Amino acid sequence: MRRSLSLVVLVTLCFALSVGVATAAEKIIWWHWNSGEAEKAFEKVVESFTENTGIEVEPQAVDWAELKEKLLVGIAGGVAPDVTAVTSTWFEELALQGAFENLDPYIQRDTQSFWRDIFPSSLAVWQLEDGSQYAVPLDNDIPVLFYNKSLFDDMALAYPDQSTTWDSWLEMATKHTRDIDGDGLKDYYGMTNWWFNWHMLVWANDGTFFTPDKRSNLNSPAVRQALEYWAEWFAPKRGLLAAWDELAHVGYDPANRLYPAHAWKGGRIAMTPAGAWMPTPFVWDTTKNEWSFPFDAAPLPLSYAGQRTTTNEGQGNAVMASSKHKDAAFQFARWLADTESQKAAALLNQFPVRRSVALQANLFLARDQWPANRNIVIQAAEYARPFPKGVNWPVSSAEINKLRDYFNGTVSLDAAVTNVSNLLEAKLKELSIIK
Repeated sequence: MRRSLSLVVLVTLCFALSVGVATAAEKIIWWHWNSGEAEKAFEKVVESFTENTGIEVEPQAVDWAELKEKLLVGIAGGVAPDVTAVTSTWFEELALQGAFENLDPYIQRDTQSFWRDIFPSSLAVWQLEDGSQYAVPLDNDIPVLFYNKSLFDDMALAYPDQSTTWDSWLEMATKHTRDIDGDGLKDYYGMTNWWFNWHMLVWANDGTFFTPDKRSNLNSPAVRQALEYWAEWFAPKRGLLAAWDELAHVGYDPANRLYPAHAWKGGRIAMTPAGAWMPTPFVWDTTKNEWSFPFDAAPLPLSYAGQRTTTNEGQGNAVMASSKHKDAAFQFARWLADTESQKAAALLNQFPVRRSVALQANLFLARDQWPANRNIVIQAAEYARPFPKGVNWPVSSAEINKLRDYFNGTVSLDAAVTNVSNLLEAKLKELSIIK
């Protein structure tokens, strides 16, 4: 039904007053990395925004891998956009450099029911250490535990569920890791850590990588216990994770960067932690137009501390500090988190950041392409958390990940913790995070 002109004017006026007045002649530029179906869907969102506000938006697609550098060049040259898509990989770094506008003043004068409808974990991804908001969330990327029901049925094993603990998870994976023809090579694996941030095991066990003064906390009992647990999954001990080259004998090419995903899709792996986006590209068989196997999802298992957690990353939209149209830019960033845009995201298999949209029938929650326990994914948003702030996580985590020497069995836990703690603190000093 076509709306009357008076209604359009009223809606536009109310919206503008809630977030700051922008003139009808304003035009803003939005950098994003959408392509294909997503780009077309958000073109309609942009058109709707202009219809309702009178603000023109010029979307410009930028390759995800090039966006950070292009932003830096654009800022230096005075040609940065007004709004930009941001990823948690480099968001905090650029925010601390002053690239993005602090959105707290805009949010404080906005309709608070709007912001209360956004999952707190979604907002937290785009906050700095002091809690200030520097981007508006667009979607969630929250891993849960997907599993191949056929493999569990074949082994007569109970599916993972809310009661699954770290120990029962480990035993499930152990039983699924099999050499079925006796040639000494594994044909099936319990799990792939293809999309699994093992750091969440430390948090679930009530541990932290850093002390309150941002020094290494790797030697604390909770962290050590989580590290010892994760080491059980690796080849020196149980070898339950699909190793990069060990399924070549059954037709999987380890040279392919998506090798673990293809092995999962081929039914050789029992479990994979991944975001809600995973089933469509990595379970659906486009040649047969059907699912490759029956599957479902469960929460990440309970730790020894009786807790579970997962990570939240996803995509956000930030207002550039250099923009000359900040009110209009904020309106658009907000619009991308509003109902219409979030419905478009849900239909693209993106996890909405608005609780009301995520729970709405026939969208994200009730679509045929999701597993039966779709609500598991939404529940995960309540216990998800962002990566640590104020420690330059992309850089500091690279040092923490050198604990792989312990996981791979080349050094003891004591030696790994000592070595990595020294490397981590040296890096934090280099970054002027600690003295």
